[in-house]
Amino acid sequence: MTHRFPISYEEMLQHAVPPPPLRAQYGHRAEQFGELWLPPGTGPFSVVLLVHGGCWRNTLPGLEFVRPFAAALQAYGLAVWNVEYRRIGDDGGGYPGTFLDVAASADYLHVLGRDHPLDLRRVVAVGHSAGA
Repeated sequence: MTHRFPISYEEMLQHAVPPPPLRAQYGHRAEQFGELWLPPGTGPFSVVLLVHGGCWRNTLPGLEFVRPFAAALQAYGLAVWNVEYRRIGDDGGGYPGTFLDVAASADYLHVLGRDHPLDLRRVVAVGHSAGA
C-alpha cells in the first residue's frame, strides 16, 4: 500500500481503530472523560497520559484524533489514558478551565489505579499540538 504524507486529519480519522476498552468520567461535565487502554497481561503497566491537540477549540476533533496512537502504544505494552477536556466553545473551556481539566484527568489516574494494574510510579505525559 502506498501512503501520501502528510495526511489530513480527516484522512487520519478514517483509519480503523478498535474501540477504546474503558471510558471513565474524571469530572462532572460531559467533556471531562477519558479512555483507558490496557495492554494484555497482568501488569502493572507504565502509563501514558495522552492529551490531544486541536487549538483548544471544540470545533476540531478531540481524543478520537489520537486513538490510533493510543492503540499503537497499547500494542507496545503501555497503558494509555487518552483524555478529553473542556475547550474553547465549551462552557468553562479556555483558560483556566482547559488546564484544570487536564490536571484533574492526571489526578484521576489514582482512582483508575485502584481497579486497574497501573504503575503510577512510571507515568509520562504526551501531547499532540496544543495538547503538548
